[in-house]
Amino acid sequence: MVENNRMVLPREKLTQILEEEGTNCRVAQLFQIIQKAHGISEENYLPWEQSFHAGGTGYIDGITTEDLKMSVMWGIDPHNRPFAVCGYSYREKDKEETLGQESITLFQRNVGLGSSIAGNGVGKKLYLDPSDSDFLSKFQQLVEGKTIENEVVEGKTREKKIYEISLVNHKQLHALQSADKFVKMVLPPPARQ
Repeated sequence: MVENNRMVLPREKLTQILEEEGTNCRVAQLFQIIQKAHGISEENYLPWEQSFHAGGTGYIDGITTEDLKMSVMWGIDPHNRPFAVCGYSYREKDKEETLGQESITLFQRNVGLGSSIAGNGVGKKLYLDPSDSDFLSKFQQLVEGKTIENEVVEGKTREKKIYEISLVNHKQLHALQSADKFVKMVLPPPARQ
């Protein structure tokens, strides 16, 4: 990142943003949790891609597990909003089979309002609502590698299901991605009827 004609490292920029917001703001608390569990470094930094803004809402809702090198990553968007993203796997409670993997991105919604956090979990198996009292606790459990439970109301049937959510370690993340790509390359698409 270049700022005032000098190169600024992403971690330095993050520190500057969080200092401006104050250490007690919720976005700073997210990064304190990540720092404690995984560290914040260039290794788990996710450089910004335009595709990360998938819609016209200003939400950072286009990051997928395919964009991740590690299970917990962080970055800064062009509006100087820090974001954290976690790759996770999910399965129905009390079942053995892992059903899939997704990512959740949490970010500072408005620059200068550090307590305003948004997430992109709507429609996914994990939705961490920043207005919930247990929001930071659930995020911390996930980042620390603990399994958390999340209730989801499924589609048109409105059936409630409970999913067990676990952080995907980055080796597992890439193995699942590779297997999925292999299946897509080797198997022909299903025949149209």
